[in-house]
This record gives sequence, C-alpha cells and structure tokens, in this order.
Amino acid sequence: MRKLQTENRNLVLQRLIDEAVRRAQAESDHYTQQWQNLLADNTNQNTVTFDNPNTPENEAAPFSIASRHADVLNASNERIAAEQDLRAKAAAREVATKNVLAHFQSPASFYAQLVARRQALQNAADQAV
Repeated sequence: MRKLQTENRNLVLQRLIDEAVRRAQAESDHYTQQWQNLLADNTNQNTVTFDNPNTPENEAAPFSIASRHADVLNASNERIAAEQDLRAKAAAREVATKNVLAHFQSPASFYAQLVARRQALQNAADQAV
C-alpha cells in the first residue's frame, strides 16, 4: 500500500489511499503490540497443572508464551552453535585431507616414510633392550 501511495498520480484517489495506509499502519501497530505483550507475559498459563501436587515435575514447568519463546530461542541458538562447530570440524578435516594429499602424492615416498618409521621404531626397541 505504501508503494501505491508513493506511486499514485491520481489526486482523487490519494485521500482514500492515505486513509487506507493509515488504517493498515494502526492495525499493524496494534498486532505488533499484542505480540510484544504475549512475549513479555511470563505468568503461568498452565492452569491444569498449576496447583496440583500429583503433577509430574517436568509437566509443572511454567507454560507461558514467554517461557516457550525462550525455549525455542535457546534450542535455535544451540542448533546454530552445533552447526558452526560441525562446519569448523568439516573445514579442519578438509585442510587435513589436502595436507595428506600434498605429502603423499607418490606411493614411493609414502613407502619410504613407512620404512623410515619402521626403522626408527626398530632402533628404539633395540636400544631399550
């Protein structure tokens, strides 16, 4: 509606469009305020389990919109942190793989390194005896 308001060239319709934009903005403001009030309300809405001593502890937790919203945000943040950790580990693995490929391009050099390692282990075992 704002786009129509700015692009309108018909002066007769301009008053109607301005009024429609004003009403839409008022309605948007009202619903935004209602949403903010819901998120800020931390009273226990779970009236079934509120004062019932037989309710299991995990079901007697606060059941407000604010607490559920906080739970969703915490779960989302944990998922994002896990995803970042996984991406970092995948990047480190890619770097390690590229490093291995760079150092072991030919089977001869790989075999020479295995023989050298075996010889070093043999020498260490012989010195220990």
